[in-house]
Amino acid sequence: MAVINSITPMNTHTMAVTTRINVGTTTTLLVCVLVFIGSTISVCNAQVAAAAAPAVYIFGDSLMDVGNNNYLPLSIAKADFPHNGVDFPTGEPTGRFSNGWNAADFLAKKIGLPTPPPYLSLIGGVAPPITGVSFASGGAGILNETGGLLFKQSIALAQQVEHFTMVHDKLVHQLGPSNAHIHLSRSIFPIVIGSNDLFAYFNLGSTVANQYTRQQYVDRMVSSFKGLLEALYGLGARKLVVAGVGAIGCCPVRRKANRTGECEVEINYWSTKYNDGLKMMLQGLKSESLGMNYAYFDTYGAMINLFQNHETYGFREIKEACCGLGNLNADVACIPLATYCANRNDHVFWDLYHPTEVVASLFSDILYSGSRQLMVPMNVEQLLTIIKASWLYRSIVTILVLANMVVSTSKSSLPEPDYHSRTESPISGKKKTAPPILLLKEVVSTSKSSLPEHDCHSRTESPISGKKKTAPPILLLKEEKESDSPALGDVKSDIIPSASVLKQLAIGVETTKVIKSIKDLMILSRDSSAVKDRSGLSLSAMKSFVVGEKEDKFVAEFGHDKKVMSFIHLLMDPEGHHSRRKAKSRLDTTTIATKFSKELHGAPPESFVPELAEAIGSLKTLKKMALFWSRVVLELRRLWCEGKHIPGIPPDEIPNLNSCLLHQQLQVINCCISRKRRRAIATESLDSVLKQANNKSVLPPPSGDILPESHLMYARISTGELVLRLGADKRLENTTLLDTGEPVYTPVMQEWPLLTEDIIKETEEFVLRTGSVGAGCSQLLSDMQAFKAANPGCILEDFVRWHSPPDWTDDESKEIIDGGMSPSRGHLSTRMQKEGNLWRELWETAKPIPAVRQSPLYYEDLSVEGILHGLENISPSGLFEQLFLSLLSSGCAIAEARISSNEILYKMFKECKDYIVLICQSKSWVEKAQDICQVYETMAVMALNPNKVIRLMNPPPDESTTKEKLWKTPSRNQENNTTTAQFSTMFSKKQPKPASISC
Repeated sequence: MAVINSITPMNTHTMAVTTRINVGTTTTLLVCVLVFIGSTISVCNAQVAAAAAPAVYIFGDSLMDVGNNNYLPLSIAKADFPHNGVDFPTGEPTGRFSNGWNAADFLAKKIGLPTPPPYLSLIGGVAPPITGVSFASGGAGILNETGGLLFKQSIALAQQVEHFTMVHDKLVHQLGPSNAHIHLSRSIFPIVIGSNDLFAYFNLGSTVANQYTRQQYVDRMVSSFKGLLEALYGLGARKLVVAGVGAIGCCPVRRKANRTGECEVEINYWSTKYNDGLKMMLQGLKSESLGMNYAYFDTYGAMINLFQNHETYGFREIKEACCGLGNLNADVACIPLATYCANRNDHVFWDLYHPTEVVASLFSDILYSGSRQLMVPMNVEQLLTIIKASWLYRSIVTILVLANMVVSTSKSSLPEPDYHSRTESPISGKKKTAPPILLLKEVVSTSKSSLPEHDCHSRTESPISGKKKTAPPILLLKEEKESDSPALGDVKSDIIPSASVLKQLAIGVETTKVIKSIKDLMILSRDSSAVKDRSGLSLSAMKSFVVGEKEDKFVAEFGHDKKVMSFIHLLMDPEGHHSRRKAKSRLDTTTIATKFSKELHGAPPESFVPELAEAIGSLKTLKKMALFWSRVVLELRRLWCEGKHIPGIPPDEIPNLNSCLLHQQLQVINCCISRKRRRAIATESLDSVLKQANNKSVLPPPSGDILPESHLMYARISTGELVLRLGADKRLENTTLLDTGEPVYTPVMQEWPLLTEDIIKETEEFVLRTGSVGAGCSQLLSDMQAFKAANPGCILEDFVRWHSPPDWTDDESKEIIDGGMSPSRGHLSTRMQKEGNLWRELWETAKPIPAVRQSPLYYEDLSVEGILHGLENISPSGLFEQLFLSLLSSGCAIAEARISSNEILYKMFKECKDYIVLICQSKSWVEKAQDICQVYETMAVMALNPNKVIRLMNPPPDESTTKEKLWKTPSRNQENNTTTAQFSTMFSKKQPKPASISC
């Protein structure tokens, strides 16, 4: 293939030279070429028999998911628990929503390729295999709002396409642009999606049903799908396999609503309407896209045919799910508590929505070699024939060119690969506007070029000079005087955050409402006339800083902003900076700080977020704010990769839901760092135990002997055999196992997921919508497995006594044996004794596996990566709003701490504070940001100059007249408390807006 890419069309001189070749030489070459072609065709046929396409890249929903959702933190939309996978070769759940293999497995096998691995399993440095990757995710939809309630529960199609861009870029790096294009143009791209979008519309309580008519909704589905297919085409996809939506009204979950168990007519009707639009869209897209071919699978027609002729295909049950509980086994999903049928090959449906393995195999056969009745305009086998023909034709032309026997080649018969298809129309050759997702990718790539992601494997190279380093780089502050940072000349400005900084953040909130992300803000500010002359410097400065150019343009641009450079010092040297921060603390008590942080939903004073707010608020342009934020996220990524805690954030505290979301997310990052450290220690401890157990010099005594203290890592089970304890934490006092009398040890368990307010809300909505309890089952199963590993020979009753004491009742009488108490006897609670109890079901499936060897319930890497990705794409208005409230709460807390001892000032301060809290707790506080800034500025004056304010409030007798004029007291009868008069005006219904203050 590398030879093909080096070929160029022959010019006239080359053709002339070719014609002068003598007949003998020509004959010899011709014979050699024909022999070579024959051998090449034989080799080609052998290779095609093994794999007709070089790779398969799978997109879609749960019908094609091979385990991506296993790696989603907190996701409930999973199939990694029994009884899924009961017919899989290993007999264990794999993440497939099936009793065994699914359509993705069968299709890949027919093409001659292994099942592509889930994309999320490759995160962490694993290179994607050249034979393909699966991006499909259970619960995914075409429309992003379909996953609105499933955010971080499934991966929408747009996000799957974005994941593919990462694989695309790695292929280009690995194979080179030309070979990567050829590889992708010959690969197969199956896409099975759309059912969840229609379910979302027709489910009870659907919000989208109130926004769109049925026709508008299916039109949006088709239109959005087209844009995403155009994006895949722009990334090199040429051979598509697209499945329409099936007769989803015939799924058990929809049939159960009908007393007769018949299909739901309405949702089936709109499934066909969507499919009609999809087929027309695919036809139009093919005519617009050079080199594109597709195979469309009429899933709806195949399902109806199966229902009508099910006995012919060997099925007896077409309505009821094999696995589940209740009416049609569709009231409760296929969870460990449910039951499943023994005759699975007789059933069409495995669970509420998904087909059995045998149906998936049947439909894959139709996909591969079905007739035009169900496959339009061709099937997958015919699609592969096009790939074979194209490959063979290229090979023949290559051989002829190498032999100098081609006199002319028709360009029309072999079009060149459209390597520039992203920006040039394949029809007219003119420049065209890229699809929306491509425009977004260009924005992302532009941003990345100016600010590349931190490489977790390049810690030894300085981002400034490119030289080797032993410690994080420290930027040198320039000795130049600050010119555009407010209030830095005032020594007292460091006591309480400046009001001018707060005003800058308020301006940021108001002016960026229509901008979706920080990256968009960087692009817009770069192109705006106000900063156009300096934008190139900003972007190149960030780029040069990261890639290691000698001139530190970041310092050149931000060196005057002392708040900014101080904050960068804090990030780059968190350990050394911590003591200096503590020495300069502006707050003596945390009680006030906690109260303000809770009331305003901000962040604790002197923590990371308020200091960040001061740094960003000290900048004078949105462009600088956006660039600096991008730099901060880059540093956060570096700290995560190096396993260093974020300064100003507790190292191991669960998210404080009273704080802003940004503070919660930073808490999650620090917690994940601490958890990874603990896991490493636990792993080392377990390895040490295993190593000691393998040491013959420390083997336990023979069976029947009493175990000495040095051998407490072993436990004797009922057969007398000694079994190694794994993952034991500490001994539970005065408790022994019921069957063996061995002491009970509490196990080291997996830690609970870290929940921020947005994750909690989405999880609650998902549970209310689906009734799923999958995540809870996973946690309970994990605890059972850890308990079994730490306590060999234990039974369910032992676990319940430790894990849920209220469900165990001890017998009143206990026998005394050999001077000691016998193992406690008693009975389980009524709910635990019921037949089909979930705990007993899980206990029987649980295996003795220590926590550190179990599949994680919470993936720290994925969770933090999701947070960092979100911070890179955060809404600027949302960011500035959180910074504003955090800085406001911090400043108010510091001011209150300084004023609280002064009874006279504190009374007026409390009036100011109550006003700010009342306004900020309303949703429309942004409209009154100017008033908030005015009140805050007054509070700052009171905190910074309390004696001066008191003197003004209580002037000497000879200065009373001057005092009255200064404060413009409206009445002689009014008290000379002019500050109170000012506040009474400020908190009136018609509030003044001084021209000198602007937020």
